[in-house]
Amino acid sequence: MVLRAIQNSANNQKSQASMTWDALNRATQAYGAPDVDYDSFAARFDSDPVIQSIIDNFDQHGIQIKTQQGTQQATAQPTDTGKNVMRSTALHAVKIGK
Repeated sequence: MVLRAIQNSANNQKSQASMTWDALNRATQAYGAPDVDYDSFAARFDSDPVIQSIIDNFDQHGIQIKTQQGTQQATAQPTDTGKNVMRSTALHAVKIGK
């Protein structure tokens, strides 16, 4: 699951993981996942305990993933860490594939 990989990557980097909807959609495109926005994510969040265990908070701007570093003050202006997280996730996937 992409969200779990992002969470693990953030924990390995000892960082927090906030992503905008655009960054999340870019991260999940490689896996063939459909684009999500606040409404579609809210529906999945409400019905999926796995997603609930990974996501700390979300709003119309994006998501805040639960990490060992805790969460930011608010997700109103999440940091677009999509590029760094995508790079780390891709490198992790390559290591697993070897």
